Amino acid sequence: MAYYVMVGEGSYPVAAIEEIRREHLKRKSWLDGTYLDLDIPEPIIYELEEDEYDEVPNIRPLSKGLPIPFMHNTLYEALRAAGVDNLQVFDAVIIDKKRGIEYRDYKAFNIVGTVAAADLGGSTMMGTSESDLIDVDFDRLVLDEKKCAGFLLFRLAENITAIIVSEAVKNEVERRGIKGIFFYASGEWSG
Repeated sequence: MAYYVMVGEGSYPVAAIEEIRREHLKRKSWLDGTYLDLDIPEPIIYELEEDEYDEVPNIRPLSKGLPIPFMHNTLYEALRAAGVDNLQVFDAVIIDKKRGIEYRDYKAFNIVGTVAAADLGGSTMMGTSESDLIDVDFDRLVLDEKKCAGFLLFRLAENITAIIVSEAVKNEVERRGIKGIFFYASGEWSG
């Protein structure tokens, strides 16, 4: 089975929250692949700031590892339909004060599970990290699909900002035509 790095790119109104607004929402806990054992009031609310706009709000589909990752409900529904069952989700509201719009069709999410699935010998690293886990900067990431062990979705242990998905997940997201979500095959992604 093939695996891909799933990313949110471009400008499309699905959310990625870049700031922590509540003290009890710890940055690392949303990214390290562990179950969140926190009292999290719902919905999680985020207000767009004036400097977060161009002609349209530049709200990315996935947070690329920023403190509280959010996704649009259409992506969440596609992941569930593909069989993904290792997500913790929380209702979220994105408030666009400039336009007077509240987006209520989002989930804050935590991916439970990391897998060390990089082929470090076949990958090209930038050499900016002192370790082989958590924050390795890849110029070219090659995945060892045997290490993916049939999982549908997980964070890459070597670079926890990378969300790895199976071909079945990729196919379901593409079948639904969800805008702003792209997939990079083994050897194509850098980050």
